[in-house]
Amino acid sequence: MSEQLRDTDIRLHVGLDAQNVPISLQWEASDSPHKGKKDCKAFMLSIWDTQMAQTLCIDLWNKDMKTEEMAHFVFQTLAMMGNTLERATQNTALANEIRQFARHFAQKSGIPLPNNQAPKKEAP
Repeated sequence: MSEQLRDTDIRLHVGLDAQNVPISLQWEASDSPHKGKKDCKAFMLSIWDTQMAQTLCIDLWNKDMKTEEMAHFVFQTLAMMGNTLERATQNTALANEIRQFARHFAQKSGIPLPNNQAPKKEAP
């Protein structure tokens, strides 16, 4: 294992109404070139707990998130999960299966895709 050289922070801010429903969501990261809190309408946080050998999730969205926006959010998340799997495991075939499902999801959700392609993967 590599030696830890420094720390960085990622913060999520959730504003709740009287019924504990999110009405505002913001995020910030200490290494981001964009300083300060940034508004968002949703986030999905997945954490692998090694002791319990399971994924812990926090999925939140605010009351202003439209159905179409949620469909796009889920589609892009699915596609990026394929990219993440490929980077982590080099299993291109399985990653392509996830990306293919993302394209199927987009088609069923009415999300237009240029040349029927999922979002391009980002550099690691």
